[in-house]
Amino acid sequence: MGTILSFGIVFLLSAYLLRRHRINSRLPPGPFTLPVLGSVAVMGRPDMVKLYADFRHQYGDVFSFQLGSKVVVVINGYENLRKVFVQQGNVFADRPQVFTFTHVLQGKGEF
Repeated sequence: MGTILSFGIVFLLSAYLLRRHRINSRLPPGPFTLPVLGSVAVMGRPDMVKLYADFRHQYGDVFSFQLGSKVVVVINGYENLRKVFVQQGNVFADRPQVFTFTHVLQGKGEF
């Protein structure tokens, strides 16, 4: 019984890590994430502007992080924003609604 349980745990953990690797390999670089918690360094910081500036310096103009199970991609710089929202606007026009932005911040953003 113990062998079957051990095999099951190893199998589930391997499947989870493989899935996570496939998802993360398509994303821009960003801070380390933990299962369920995401990027703990992002949560609860009083100065998000400085944190985003530090991430931009470390990871470049386009970076990603996780808030819980949600992946967030941050785009900096005029040319990058123009590329995403003007030249490829139809690709990004149907972004999902995020509870934090629509309800808590009333659609006004953070700053």
